[in-house]
Amino acid sequence: MRNPHPLVEQSQFTVVTSTWEGFGLILLESWLHKKAIVTFDAPAMNEVVDDNENGLLVPFKNTDVLAEKISWLYQHPEKAAEMGIKGFEKLHSFYTLKRMTDETEEVYRLVMGEKN
Repeated sequence: MRNPHPLVEQSQFTVVTSTWEGFGLILLESWLHKKAIVTFDAPAMNEVVDDNENGLLVPFKNTDVLAEKISWLYQHPEKAAEMGIKGFEKLHSFYTLKRMTDETEEVYRLVMGEKN
């Protein structure tokens, strides 16, 4: 599927079963549509998702708990909506162009031996 946005927009929440992601753009795309996320407690995902706030983290590769968390979130659509809104807020307050460019510039300064 070339454009996942229509599918994400129509879903109640997003399930990400990757065991590793370079960054996990799907997380931010889900929050753009105010969708909660259920994902493994794995690199990248556990650095982005705040457990029980904007999504649910599942012990790594524990498919039994994954199924439980998916079922729970499905049975609690109000919590899914609340987590999706919190994800949307984090997307627009933390993952900003200004912050990312400022931090990238700081890395370049450090590499070049410059001080602030």
